[in-house]
Amino acid sequence: MTEAPVSVPGEAGDSRACAHRQLVVAICTGRLEDLSARWKHVMAQLSDEEIYVVVDRAESPAWHAMASEIRAAGGTMHVLGAPQGLSAARNAVLDSRRDHPILFIDDDVLLSRADVASVSAAFAAGAHVVGARLVPPCDLSELPWFLTP
Repeated sequence: MTEAPVSVPGEAGDSRACAHRQLVVAICTGRLEDLSARWKHVMAQLSDEEIYVVVDRAESPAWHAMASEIRAAGGTMHVLGAPQGLSAARNAVLDSRRDHPILFIDDDVLLSRADVASVSAAFAAGAHVVGARLVPPCDLSELPWFLTP
C-alpha cells in the first residue's frame, strides 16, 4: 500500500469506543508458503497492534509449527480445520475480535509501518471503514489481469 487510506466516518458511538482498542491486523490464508514468507515482515511493522492469522485449511504438522512461531512472537493463529473459504476465515476474525478495529490484509501483502499508522489514525478519528488504493510494485513488467493501469 502506498497511499493514505480513505476513511468513511460514521456515527461517533461505536467507532470511538472501538478506536481506543488495539488494532488487529488479520491475515486469512490457506497458503503456508505465502504466510511463512511474509508474517515476520508484517509483525515487524507492528508496535501495539495484534497480528491474528486464520488458516483456511486442515490442521497439519506444518501449520502447527507455524502457529508455534507466531504465538512465540506474540501473535494469534487459528486453524479452521477444513477449507471453508475466505469469508468464513474473515468471519472467524470478526467473531473473535468483535470490539476491535480490524485491518484485513492478504497473505502476499508487504505492509509498512506507515500503512498501519494511517489505518490506526483513521479508526481513531471515528471511521467505521478504512480502505486504501493498492499500487503494484514498479518492477512489474506486465500487470496481472486484476490490475488496470
